[in-house]
Amino acid sequence: ETVIASEAADAVLGPRTLVIAMSQSGETADILHALDGENFARCPVLAITNNPHSSLARRANAILECNAGHEIGVAATKTFVAQVLTGVAVAISALRESGRIDDASIASILSDLNRTPDLLAQSLTVAQDVVPSLAAQLTDCPGVIFLGRGAGVTYAAEGALKLKELTY
Repeated sequence: ETVIASEAADAVLGPRTLVIAMSQSGETADILHALDGENFARCPVLAITNNPHSSLARRANAILECNAGHEIGVAATKTFVAQVLTGVAVAISALRESGRIDDASIASILSDLNRTPDLLAQSLTVAQDVVPSLAAQLTDCPGVIFLGRGAGVTYAAEGALKLKELTY
């Protein structure tokens, strides 16, 4: 189940619930506030963060560091990508341990994941050709709306956040 940190006070947590808290910096105020809430106090917390020395890391029972390297700017896309890949690794591990995925399926997923660096490089090449003219066409737009559906909602929200961060 996904819970937006700022709305976590309304979350109903069942017994044996693992809370996976994701924060690039490990200092995201609404996540830290949610973990301080009464209903989260009894749950173990796994932190997925790029900062193993953060407030989130200190509050967590276990930490998975994304190892994306130092964040140079507030719009740390590399950290977001690293968090997605770390989350996939957690999901694969959980599925394997619970017997809900076979080794052949894991091998197929890992084969696809191994293509990620090449696919990202291809995307960057395409972006270098396409983005400048697209940016020139959109410069005078008074606003931007990011749309997503299903799993795409997360990426639309992240895109909107990155644009906001870059325009501050």
